[in-house]
Amino acid sequence: MKHISITLALLMMLCSPVAAQDFDKGLAAAKAGDFESAIKQWRPLAEAGDYQTQFLIGIFYSEGKGVEQNYIEAVKWYLASSNQGFHEAQHNLANMYFDGRGVTQDYKEALKWWRLAAEQGLAKAQYSLGAMYFKGQGVPKNDEKSFDWYLKAAKQSHAEAQLQVGLAYGVGGSVEQNAVLAHMWFNIAFMNGSNEAAEWRDNLAKKMLPAEIRKAISMANKCISSDYKKCGHPLIQKFNKGLAAAQSGDFATAFKEWLPLAEAGDVNAQFRLGIMYDNGDGVTQNYKEAVKWHKLAAEQGHPYSQFNMGLRYEIGQGVTQDYQEAIKWYKLAAEQRDPRAENALGGLYKHGHGVSQDYEEAIRWYKLSSEQGFSRAQHNLALMYYGGLGVTQDYQEAVKWYKLAAKQGYPKAQETLGVLYVRAEGVTQDYALAYLWFSIGAENGSQKSLQYRDMIAKEMTPAAVIKAQAMARKCMESNYEDCGY
Repeated sequence: MKHISITLALLMMLCSPVAAQDFDKGLAAAKAGDFESAIKQWRPLAEAGDYQTQFLIGIFYSEGKGVEQNYIEAVKWYLASSNQGFHEAQHNLANMYFDGRGVTQDYKEALKWWRLAAEQGLAKAQYSLGAMYFKGQGVPKNDEKSFDWYLKAAKQSHAEAQLQVGLAYGVGGSVEQNAVLAHMWFNIAFMNGSNEAAEWRDNLAKKMLPAEIRKAISMANKCISSDYKKCGHPLIQKFNKGLAAAQSGDFATAFKEWLPLAEAGDVNAQFRLGIMYDNGDGVTQNYKEAVKWHKLAAEQGHPYSQFNMGLRYEIGQGVTQDYQEAIKWYKLAAEQRDPRAENALGGLYKHGHGVSQDYEEAIRWYKLSSEQGFSRAQHNLALMYYGGLGVTQDYQEAVKWYKLAAKQGYPKAQETLGVLYVRAEGVTQDYALAYLWFSIGAENGSQKSLQYRDMIAKEMTPAAVIKAQAMARKCMESNYEDCGY
């Protein structure tokens, strides 16, 4: 009833003066729940070609209000109204074709009517059209067109469309991935009634910096207060322009776009400049300048810049070596579960740099990083089990972590795994598997693996070498999914 009453209130203002009296009688009857009388008043208007009452009678037949539910009859009236260009009727007619109610299900026909309604600015039709392009129903799948229609609906306060725009920015693909814009649209969708959007927003916020969250909230408020005319940030567009340039190898343009942003305090631009000075991309390599920008980003909570500051102080690059300062920055990054920082802390505790040597604490940090899939940490954890440092020596546990690292392409772990298969430590001796891992390690740049592979080949028959070579190829072609017999 709520849907009908809203529609009636809208159409009451559109009714022509000539038909107003009969329409008003029908409206009063419908409001009182007397749908039979409403149809009696409106049917002559509809049969005379009034597109508004044609649409309303279509709703009554579709929902069984005042008449026996009849989808075929509903389609008839929706079509009559739609052919006169009424967007609400076109939307409902599209729904009938999409669901196959009163007509044979036909996605292309549904798409046709939704497009006509969407082009007139009907938000719910724009959303439906976006969904059709996203799923490839009635039209080839096209994420870019899907996003365009979702965005049109989103800017008319359509909460589900706003959620989809947020997801597009959160995942990337049809648009450049952007956590700030994703958070902004999730927040706006929540304010328009989408609880699902609130869940996405809150989960995303856990991965964002405080400065980014503040910016997203400010942008959401500005978007709504401007009636969806200012739903972005010119600085984000500038940043994305720099990112696109950098990805294409045009670091000069990237630097030009990012420098003003970094100077204005944009944390991501500061981080990017730090990387550029680290690597000498588009600028002369300058570790002191890299430290300057990484420190600014790190002070705003950027985890990679915090890790980078820890690394600089650990190795004394661009700054005076200072293990205590390294530990400070690594711990700040580790608090945000940066696996590189967790692994680095494991190394400092293992070697007693800046802290008392503590193998158990080293293992704790290595495990935290390893459980996030960081291959270097998995290799380091395997070394601890292999050597019995802070734990009971356990070759099988060592093999477990070596394998995890090796299957991520870490050459040192691949080399060591080959050695273990030769020595039969934690595994059954197997020269073919040793050859496999030495071969892969060599492919990934391990010179020792190359030497070991050639040495062990002398202990194998030609047939066994050929088989091991085939196994190594299969392992790499399967992305380390099939690395054995």
